[in-house]
Amino acid sequence: MSTKIADLSDRIARRILAGDFGPSGEVFLTARRIVREYDVSLDSAMRILSALTDARLVRLEGNRYYVTTGYAAPDSPLREKLARTRRKVLGMILNAIDSPFFSSLAKELSTAVDHAGYSLLIADSGNRPERDAELLDRFIGLGAAGIFIAPSISADLTLYSRCPLPLVSLGRDLGLPNCDAVTVNNEAAGRQAADHLRAVGCGRFAYVGIRQYLEEDPRLRGYSEQLNRLGIRLERDFVLAADQPPDRGLDYESFSGSLGALLLRTGEDEKLGIFCYHDLLASYTLQRVKHYSHLYPGRFRVPEDVAVVGFDDLPVASVIVPPLTSVRYQVGAIAGVALTSMLDYIGDPGHTPGKHEIFSSLSIRGSTMKTARTEPEDAT
Repeated sequence: MSTKIADLSDRIARRILAGDFGPSGEVFLTARRIVREYDVSLDSAMRILSALTDARLVRLEGNRYYVTTGYAAPDSPLREKLARTRRKVLGMILNAIDSPFFSSLAKELSTAVDHAGYSLLIADSGNRPERDAELLDRFIGLGAAGIFIAPSISADLTLYSRCPLPLVSLGRDLGLPNCDAVTVNNEAAGRQAADHLRAVGCGRFAYVGIRQYLEEDPRLRGYSEQLNRLGIRLERDFVLAADQPPDRGLDYESFSGSLGALLLRTGEDEKLGIFCYHDLLASYTLQRVKHYSHLYPGRFRVPEDVAVVGFDDLPVASVIVPPLTSVRYQVGAIAGVALTSMLDYIGDPGHTPGKHEIFSSLSIRGSTMKTARTEPEDAT
C-alpha cells in the first residue's frame, strides 16, 4: 500500500472513530463515493476499504459496508441486515476447551442456553489470536444473537471492542465498554489463600502462576496484598511461572528448577506456603515437593513443612495424595449469571454492560491441614 493510500486510510479511520460516519451499525461509504470524495482511483478506494475492514472499523455484509466501532443497536442498518439470517443461536469462543474450568463451564452453559430456547455453538481458538478473529467472523456470519468469549491470552482486544453483537466475557474482565464480564472475585480468593496459609503456620510464601498472566494476575495481586497487610513480603524470587507456548498446553517443566531452588532456600525451621494459579499447577507442585522430600528425608513434608493451595477445586483435587486444598466456586452460578446478562443484552437496547463477580470459598484438605489418623489399638 502506497504512503498516500495508507495516510488516507488512517485519516478516514480517525473520522470513523470520531463518529463522523455515524454510530456502529450505520451504512458506510461505497467505493465509488470514496472515489468521488477523496479523488482516488477505484482500485485505491478498494484498498482503503480493505484496510478499514482489517482494522475492524467497517464490515462487508452483502454488497454494503457498515461501520463497526462497537455494539450496534438492534434498529441499526447492520443489525437489521444480520437479523435476516439471525437464529436462536449463541456462540462461545474459548481459548482452551480442554481446560477443566472451560469444559465444565461449557457443559453448564450449554444446558442453561438450551433451557432458554437457544442453541450454543462452541469453538476453541487454541490460544491463537488469528483464530479469535476467524471464529468471531464465523459466528456473526452464522447469525448468532450474541457471543460468550474467553479470548486468547495475547488476543488484540480491539477485535472484540468493535464487535457489533452482544458480548459476555467469561472468567476475565476485559475492560471493554461493549462487553459484560462474569468473573470469580480472584483478588478475594488470593486474600483467602494468604489468610489460610498464615493460619496453618506458614512463615514464608510463594506463588506459582502462568508467565503470560503474571503482570495482570488478580489472584497474585490479592495474595500479595493480603500478605503485606499481615506484615509479610512476597519475595520476587518466590513468584514462579510456568510458560504456555502458543498452540500448546502449559510447560510444567519450565518452573521445575525454580521450584527446587525455592525449596532449598527455605530454612528447615520455616514452613512454606504455596498458592497456585489453578489445581493442575498445584498438583504438579505437590508432585515435585514430594520428590524433594524423598531426596531430603525429614524435609519438605506436606503439610508439615510445605502447604499447597490450588484454585478451581477440580475433581483431581480430592483424589490426589495428599488431597489438595483448593479455592472453590460454583460453575453453575457463573453460567447462570452469564446467560442472564446475555439475554438482557439481546432483549434490551438500553442494556449497559457491567461486571458481575461470583465469590468463592475454600475446600480445606490434606495439602494444608493434617488429617486425623486412627491410632492402632493396644494389642494387650
